[in-house]
Amino acid sequence: MAKILLVEDDPRIASFVTRGLKAEGHMLDIAGNGQTAMAMMRKADYPLVILDRMLPDFDGVTVCRQMRSENITARVLMLTARDA
Repeated sequence: MAKILLVEDDPRIASFVTRGLKAEGHMLDIAGNGQTAMAMMRKADYPLVILDRMLPDFDGVTVCRQMRSENITARVLMLTARDA
């Protein structure tokens, strides 16, 4: 099974999501910011990226745009606590 990349800067949320996905048999790598996530995606082929909308360095939309500009074709699931 391929690994999922979780991009989340809040340790509590990352832990919660990780526990749930691992309980379902998924393997995960975790990045705490956009720069680290991009470096990881350049080195590994992730079929799915769970991407926080609000990151400390770039927002999730910027990371997603960068992914696409570099032809990183992973599916993206945007994770957000925003209400708007």
